Amino acid sequence: MNYDHIFVTAGASYLDVDAYACCVACSELLRLQGIAATAFSSAKFNYSVSNCVLAQGKCVQTHLEPQKLLNSSAFIVVDVSDPQFFDLIVDESKIIAVIDHHVGFEEYWMKRLGSSAHIEFIGAAVTLIFEEWMRLGFVSALSKETAKIMLAGILDNTLNLSAAVTTQRDIDTKNKLCEIADVGDDWCIAYFNECQQFIESDLKHAIQSDIKVIRETKNLPATIGQLTIWDAQSLLSKRDAIESAMNEKSASWLINIISIKDKKSYFLCNDRTYQHRIEAIFGVAFTDDVAIAERMWLRKEILKICDYQK
Repeated sequence: MNYDHIFVTAGASYLDVDAYACCVACSELLRLQGIAATAFSSAKFNYSVSNCVLAQGKCVQTHLEPQKLLNSSAFIVVDVSDPQFFDLIVDESKIIAVIDHHVGFEEYWMKRLGSSAHIEFIGAAVTLIFEEWMRLGFVSALSKETAKIMLAGILDNTLNLSAAVTTQRDIDTKNKLCEIADVGDDWCIAYFNECQQFIESDLKHAIQSDIKVIRETKNLPATIGQLTIWDAQSLLSKRDAIESAMNEKSASWLINIISIKDKKSYFLCNDRTYQHRIEAIFGVAFTDDVAIAERMWLRKEILKICDYQK
């Protein structure tokens, strides 16, 4: 079936830089093939969509007139595959592709979409998008601006290539994007520092714009926050503000503060029952509601390993 327009979109809760990059890069790739496509999100951007990302001028639309949603429109959903969390614009019956690095719904979408369902556990979803650029032979048309946005997506989701979920494919993609964008490690460090400055300038907003609400289990509270920053030490001095922001969202919560510089995760949890479970699963010890993990954990890793701990 031919479609008059394809909307590339992601999740409803918030838009992080990996999802932002996927929307931008996927819609651009479609347009290079002569297909009308728009990157769209009704969700608010979180702190990882920093000024240096927005300055590249590759926009994700945030407002859409109802008449734009034609009967012949279709949707590609990126960086999310659980229908419960799709952007509100999405008509599930009109989804033609799902591209995600969060596992759990592979079988569901494979039955519905076949090979158009591309879901695999990899560091960054935008790595999958870049591989499509390569497969279709359009890398030479990739601009420096879009390459920087895609690079930020990989940096954020792989914790500067230091996260356990990082694959050689993520590393290869990061190196190719640096070459295309003509940037080096200084740009990467500057990106994380900019994110941290934004977080500290409005801590409550930064925390509450990156909270994931899950189905509560015996291992984890339903409300889980995450912040990825360059250096956790200055942020940890603002404990009262962090706890206040989380308490506004739930009586029981966990927030994962990822410190790139020292390659550690700092778990803050206000519920002693969940602290015991987290201690048993991750081999950490809580003191004054804080536990330090001697490696960086991404929230998606935390969710994955806790699912396996029945």
